[in-house]
Amino acid sequence: MGLRSVAVALAASSVALAMPAVADEGAPEFTGRLTAGWAMPVGASSDYVQSGFSASAGFDWRPYPASSWVLQGDLSWSRFNAEQRLVDLAQSAAPDVQIDEGLVRAWGLTGGIKYYFPFSPSVKGHPLGAAFYALGGVGAYHREVEMTQTVLVTPLPANCDWFGYCYPGSPAAGDVLVYSKGTTKFGWNVGLGVEFPLESHQWWYIEARFHRIETTNATEFVPISVGVRF
Repeated sequence: MGLRSVAVALAASSVALAMPAVADEGAPEFTGRLTAGWAMPVGASSDYVQSGFSASAGFDWRPYPASSWVLQGDLSWSRFNAEQRLVDLAQSAAPDVQIDEGLVRAWGLTGGIKYYFPFSPSVKGHPLGAAFYALGGVGAYHREVEMTQTVLVTPLPANCDWFGYCYPGSPAAGDVLVYSKGTTKFGWNVGLGVEFPLESHQWWYIEARFHRIETTNATEFVPISVGVRF
């Protein structure tokens, strides 16, 4: 009986010591992200739009601090000026309207998974240290195409004298919207990045992510961005 009592006591002590570690391991980590950078159209999209810029806000949810797997969500926005080929295409579809330039915007609301590959020891409170990561996600994208005509616009009175009489300013060039179309479609993205810890619960990263929107002619682009996670 004595040996049995000792064994039970040791087992109970082991469980008690292990419980804090399990609790710590199981504590989820939730962080936000802000990202901005240059966006490059690829594939057939590069024939119709120029390079532009992109920004996004999102979150990461790590099931426990030492996990290499992370769930993430993103709200992204990208903007591109139209190439002449897209202007000509719009002009041929609307020959009665003069079209001079245009732009394309893409919004994305996506969710996905990210996996980290650490390449340095844990530093500054980051359980994984500096790390490479790969990611992939799916969701809904909304693409907007707007075409404009450049016209002379007379501004509102800009000069007023001491007696209160106002005079119009000189006419200036302005853009008038002549065509607008929005399309919402399924899309997906994959990417690679590298992340470095700054301080406890703050990190910065560089990321390249390929986006594909399943429009009639697929819309494809790659933002190359710098971001902060906090």
